[in-house]
Amino acid sequence: MHASTVAIDLAKEVFELAFADAQGRVIERKRLSRRAFIRSLETRPPLRVLMEACGGAHCWARRFQRQGHTVRLLPARDVRPYVRGNKTDRNDVAGILEADRCAGIAQVPVKTPEQQGIQALHRLREHLKAERTATLNLLRGILREFGVAVPLGSAKVPAAVRDALEDGDNELPMTLRHSLAEQIDRLSQLGRDMAAIEQRLEEFASREVSVQRYRTVPGVGLLTATALR
Repeated sequence: MHASTVAIDLAKEVFELAFADAQGRVIERKRLSRRAFIRSLETRPPLRVLMEACGGAHCWARRFQRQGHTVRLLPARDVRPYVRGNKTDRNDVAGILEADRCAGIAQVPVKTPEQQGIQALHRLREHLKAERTATLNLLRGILREFGVAVPLGSAKVPAAVRDALEDGDNELPMTLRHSLAEQIDRLSQLGRDMAAIEQRLEEFASREVSVQRYRTVPGVGLLTATALR
């Protein structure tokens, strides 16, 4: 009896595998360290590899495809209803096998390294944006504690802070003034970092026909177009 499918519960260090035959019956189980898992399917005949589309799944999927296997990535939210009992690695792989039987679950396309790179640029930019927003709000709150009102609009915050630092008649202590000045510099650096990422996205967009087509749609700009790609 030969396995035709393997369901894999991905992890950082310990991986759970369940090999099933054509009827979906589990005929072999393995629990492997990361080092053993890397080589686990190298000598196996072509298999259908089932995994949740979670962290690291696309990298593993590309590796298994190069080894001649067929990979199906399933959305984690669609697998969850098929997991029975307590959440364990063994139950998770059983849930993946059960979810694979459902024809209504659309698989997640395996991303290329470049697609993952563009996605990562978006995540980095969002992180920088969130940090900038948090810093602006923090500066507003600190100045308000000392009776300094900052006008609405994120662009007005740095100027308002500089004005407060130059005002020798307010109650801002000298020890705080130095730190506020450093945060203004930090805001400038965050803006430059975001602009650098946007420039890299522009370079990607300039050589991607699909992105250029997306951008012809009214209301679709660089960020939306590259995210769609």
